[in-house]
Amino acid sequence: MAGTGKSTIARTVAREYDNQERLGASFFFSRGGGDVSHANKFVTTIARQLANDSCKRYISEAIAKDPKITTRGLSYQWNQLVLQPLSKLYKESTHSPLLLVIDALDECEGDEDIKSILQLLANPQNWQNAQLRIFLTSRPEIPIRYNFYRIPEAKRQDFVLHNISSSIIEHDISVFLDSELEEVRHNHELSADWPGERYVQLIESAGGLFIYTATACRFLKDSRFPEDDVDLILQGNIGVDSPQQRLDLIYTQVLNSSVFTHCPKRNEQKQSAIFKQVIGSLVVLFDSISPQALSGLLRISPEETKGTILLN
Repeated sequence: MAGTGKSTIARTVAREYDNQERLGASFFFSRGGGDVSHANKFVTTIARQLANDSCKRYISEAIAKDPKITTRGLSYQWNQLVLQPLSKLYKESTHSPLLLVIDALDECEGDEDIKSILQLLANPQNWQNAQLRIFLTSRPEIPIRYNFYRIPEAKRQDFVLHNISSSIIEHDISVFLDSELEEVRHNHELSADWPGERYVQLIESAGGLFIYTATACRFLKDSRFPEDDVDLILQGNIGVDSPQQRLDLIYTQVLNSSVFTHCPKRNEQKQSAIFKQVIGSLVVLFDSISPQALSGLLRISPEETKGTILLN
């Protein structure tokens, strides 16, 4: 299920390992996100991050030996740009194992791309000498699950978020909510007990979805009137039982509030028309495009385009 916190966990793990100088590389897939929506640049992106002072020499040697290596298959790139350089590094030093974080593999477009990546990881004998650890998150789609379980059981450990006790999830959400609301209270000089009884309602409304709480908190942190907007969030949940439906509602509330933020009443009709043009075009294109190119395409000013995209 989306929104359970997989990407948040991946980013937290990556940040902690980076702080300890033990993060080798990270790749966060995102459907419709251009280069991070497929596997074409998966290995080269990882190699670029690995090319620090210690490993740069070996990766540079591989590129010098085969200048067209970026056009080769993923398996060849993986071996030449990742496994062999790391294996050489650990032969000459006593570095701690590095971590590779791969997030949202299910967001990778194309079953063949997903299969190719899992095949790279399916034989740990190939990367054991490289002293590389893999941290991977994904929804449990059948092709992904099938290929993941081809990795020998002794070489993998899986953790299913849906099997975690609801009490543990609610506790984790409350810890996150405490931290975020403290920032809202500080920035808006609100009382120490704000938001009062609505605090429990915010946790219950999340229904175990971290994404709901994170979205609500971002909305309140950006709000000029968080005392009113917390009620706006909760009122929309009346009579709605499904956490996913509540998530859809909070997205709608955020968009409704954002489109006309700082917009005088007399300009709302114009702002609404520009919003439909810009956002509608992005939805139809279903691909990345620069604000400048979009402005030229729609024949509206770059300022209006950027302002709409940023929802200022």
